[in-house]
Amino acid sequence: MNLYHLYGLIFLFINLNVFGQNQEDKIYNAIDVFVANPSAEALQNLAKEETDFWKNPKPKTKEELLAIVVLN
Repeated sequence: MNLYHLYGLIFLFINLNVFGQNQEDKIYNAIDVFVANPSAEALQNLAKEETDFWKNPKPKTKEELLAIVVLN
């Protein structure tokens, strides 16, 4: 395997990790942003994440439900 293939694989895994966020990660990120900088905009973002969570028809995992409990 040459170096270009290795770079390609590393790039692929980084992209999958960054863009493959699940609902749990999105909720915790919104909470972290609000705690770091409480503002009306961050509060609206929290409300949006909760609304998006309940609108998502996908079955909820225990971890995702725990994230909602932490949010509330």
